[in-house]
Amino acid sequence: MRKKLGTIALAGALAFSLAACGETEVKEVSKDNAPKQEEKKDNKATSKVYKAGETVEVNGLQITFNSAKFVEANEYVKAEKGKVLEIDFIAKNNGKKDAYFGIDELKIADAGGNQFKEYFGGDHPFMNENVAPGNQITGKMLFDVAESDKYTGTYKPNFTLDDKSVKFEFTPAK
Repeated sequence: MRKKLGTIALAGALAFSLAACGETEVKEVSKDNAPKQEEKKDNKATSKVYKAGETVEVNGLQITFNSAKFVEANEYVKAEKGKVLEIDFIAKNNGKKDAYFGIDELKIADAGGNQFKEYFGGDHPFMNENVAPGNQITGKMLFDVAESDKYTGTYKPNFTLDDKSVKFEFTPAK
């Protein structure tokens, strides 16, 4: 009897925890901050590649990756791959609930498909934040990368049931 009740309680808790998860909604945002169009909802990744400075809205979170540049590594924490890529961003919550935004949702790779990890040696690197409705955050994400002329960032929000992602192209300032 206890086993059955435990199984039912576990199933109920799992169903409740997934209730907040849903299908990813992606909207392109025009310069006047109004959502321009809604991408088709399918299980494939969105095909458009956004550039630095362009804004996209994902599940009510409006994201702009403003710029990318190489910065000096901390003298005590060396960049294993050789360079530290800093990506400046703004994230605004246009939704009705808190929205999670974190560095773990952005994967950076070079043209050869080599994916790089976060760099944790900066003075104030961004990690993650829950953004309240109507609020926005700004910050800088740091990645330990090998030198390249161009990087692709794949943003895939956590806590969704589909595999939809949004791609960004980053060309570091020289």
